[in-house]
Amino acid sequence: MKRVGVLFFCLSLILSNIVLAETADRQKEHIQKELIPNPEKKENKIEFFSLKPTGNGPFPIIFLLHGYQPPENSLGGKQLVEYGYLDRFVKEGIVAVSVSIPGYGNSTGTRDFGGPDSQNAIIAVINHFKTFNFIDSSKMGIYGISRGAQLAGMVASRSQDISVQILESGFYDLVSFCSEIPEYLDGIKNSIFQEGGNTYEALVERSPLYHANSTRAATLILQGEFDDRRQLPSAQLLHAKLLDQGIESLFKIYLGELHALPPEKWDVIIPFVRQHFFYIHGIGIKVSDATPAIQILKILPNSPTQKSGKLKVGDAILSISPMNDDIEIDTLRMPINKFVSFLLGRKDSKVRLHVQHFDLTFEDVVISRG
Repeated sequence: MKRVGVLFFCLSLILSNIVLAETADRQKEHIQKELIPNPEKKENKIEFFSLKPTGNGPFPIIFLLHGYQPPENSLGGKQLVEYGYLDRFVKEGIVAVSVSIPGYGNSTGTRDFGGPDSQNAIIAVINHFKTFNFIDSSKMGIYGISRGAQLAGMVASRSQDISVQILESGFYDLVSFCSEIPEYLDGIKNSIFQEGGNTYEALVERSPLYHANSTRAATLILQGEFDDRRQLPSAQLLHAKLLDQGIESLFKIYLGELHALPPEKWDVIIPFVRQHFFYIHGIGIKVSDATPAIQILKILPNSPTQKSGKLKVGDAILSISPMNDDIEIDTLRMPINKFVSFLLGRKDSKVRLHVQHFDLTFEDVVISRG
């Protein structure tokens, strides 16, 4: 009997792996790869990869811009496809488009370190998607990483269609960058001069810090404390400039982190896009799957939950009243996605949780979303 049990377990495991592989393959089949002409230089093509939620929309859309890739391993926008970035946003009901910057992947043209040619190419892709009925052109965002963040910041300063920008580990002031980096990063300095030129004007036209007054996009800036590109001060200045002109800007420093940020960044990115694309807010908690009860895994800094001081890690959520009224829903064995849908709501609306604290006491906790 033991042998039969082991064989059954192995067969189940094999079948599970086949199902997972088939699911992944189906998701890949839905990713559209396209090449469109560059309106500025018709002989050049712009490559992008897109994925949309099921349904007719209209959906918000976010454009993803990758960082540097060596010529011998240049995947362009496909890199972020393989990293699962498109899936992250599509699960939220957002169309995701990963663009190959000119000179990367199959996008033709020369690399110009986020200069005018790259900016025009990204704007061309934005204009391409504005023509589709399934796109809500009032909710268009851009998310760039490293030099992709530099390019995203420049595009947001030029395109009034961009209402949300997410800038991660970017280059925001190339003028100061070239004098402050360590010697072992001289290769980046050389790339800037070779691709864009070493004049003050060339550096400025690639530096979002100098164009902040042209940006209208709500902004999220993510930066590592020990990023050796030394752009933390320029990120702080960009944040301050945006606030000064009345633009919403959130600035998150990841203490102890380097240029590449940890997966926890999604704990900030996803609530940010939910807020600005769907006007929905949470209370700042991460929760477990129901086994059988949903438990609090993490309380986010400066969140409504942390400020209330009423919940702690380990507390079990037994039921939820999404509108803090007479309707109370049992959460035992509830799928996590369903629970999250009840947890989210309009800013300042109240949610009531019936919890059993880890010390076994019970309490009804009311928290305002924000």
